[in-house]
Amino acid sequence: MSRILYAVLDWGLGHATRSSVLIEELILQDCEVEIYTAGSAKIYLQRRFPDLVFHSAPTLNIRNGALAFISWPCLLLGQYIKDRLWCRRSAHHYDRIISDGRIGIRSSETPSALINHQIQIAVYSFPLASLWSRIARGLSAKYHQLWIPDYSDDTTALAGPLSRTSQTHARFLGPISSWKDLDISVKKDIDVLVILSGIEPARTHLQDRLIELLSSMTDIRWELVSGRDDLAGPHHGMLSHEDISSLAARSRMVIARSGYSTIMDLHLSRIPGILLPTPGQPEQEYLARHLPVGLFTCSDDSLTEELIRTALSSHDQRKNMQRTNGWSNTVKEFIS
Repeated sequence: MSRILYAVLDWGLGHATRSSVLIEELILQDCEVEIYTAGSAKIYLQRRFPDLVFHSAPTLNIRNGALAFISWPCLLLGQYIKDRLWCRRSAHHYDRIISDGRIGIRSSETPSALINHQIQIAVYSFPLASLWSRIARGLSAKYHQLWIPDYSDDTTALAGPLSRTSQTHARFLGPISSWKDLDISVKKDIDVLVILSGIEPARTHLQDRLIELLSSMTDIRWELVSGRDDLAGPHHGMLSHEDISSLAARSRMVIARSGYSTIMDLHLSRIPGILLPTPGQPEQEYLARHLPVGLFTCSDDSLTEELIRTALSSHDQRKNMQRTNGWSNTVKEFIS
């Protein structure tokens, strides 16, 4: 039985939801999995895997603001140093290490894999993007394998140039979604499903904006998943993958942030959606400009009733998506 350390970045829920699919596979392969994470990611994964051992990681506590460009690198550097110190003390206890986004969790002695779709950060439009891109590639090169949750074909890549690389240790896993295969025959009794997560205060600002807008559309049936039990109120808090899959199957469209995991969910489920990038977050702003067919985008404040009705009337003309589990072979080879 292989003993696996699985580290998850706690920036929203996207890293946790996609990682839950791979953790489930590791358990099926009779691995002993221990999880290193924090914040909402830890809460979600503890509910999903209550019998696993969890290690508390330093949390980012990132918030939007005027000084975000300065504070984010400092917070990331602080997290990186703490992760490296913890991993140096603990890595020898494990047979394999897998890290989704926590670039400080790796070991030269223990085979380590990094899950990341942000390879070419230079495509972002912010100062020093080229420098950050070189740093990111250098850090990913320290892993034995680089796992990219995207298609290998440049013409179908969901992340576009962002996920492209010529690094020889890279493995393309294909898109990964925690949403179970949706029953397309189920009655669509929800017009708009709102799924929120991400950093504050942008998350709360968008929630308030959507509640006001959707409440004025009296002919629209809608549900809201706040992603936070402490702020759920009359709406849903943090839901299990079964519950969110059930709501998605009943929905005609989704409104959410343009996080990469959400894009993979909607792409594979073929549900139309409006994806709004978190203000000041380069990755989401970039991904919103390169959305696949069937998805719309706008800023928080420019979202209108007209756009919602346009998305509701749209029809996905893509052929049925064939879910592949090519990532399963990569996981099996890595732990063997």
